Amino acid sequence: MSLTEYVSYSLWLGGSVAQFVAAGVMLRRRQVKQFPMFFTYLAFQIFQSALLFLLHLQKHQHYGRYFYAFWTGQAIGAILRFGVIYEIFSAVFVPYPALRRLGGVLFRWSAVVLIMV
Repeated sequence: MSLTEYVSYSLWLGGSVAQFVAAGVMLRRRQVKQFPMFFTYLAFQIFQSALLFLLHLQKHQHYGRYFYAFWTGQAIGAILRFGVIYEIFSAVFVPYPALRRLGGVLFRWSAVVLIMV
């Protein structure tokens, strides 16, 4: 294995380890109920990264599988990221119900526009 492959694999797996630690901290502090979308996003990213890493190791045999797994994961991840943004928005504006309602309406309309684009 060359140095560039070693560094590449280390960075790839390092991000997954960091996400795994973040998910563990959320479980330990019992924040999963407070931020369920973020925890789901972390779990999905860990799963996707592990799957893509395994498919990458067999890239000569399963390039098509890697391609479709990557792009399907990107689509699902984009939806989950949008949910995480909404979850953070809702948590920040809890003391301001009027702003929360207005922001919710704006958020929904912007989501519709982004989906249409």
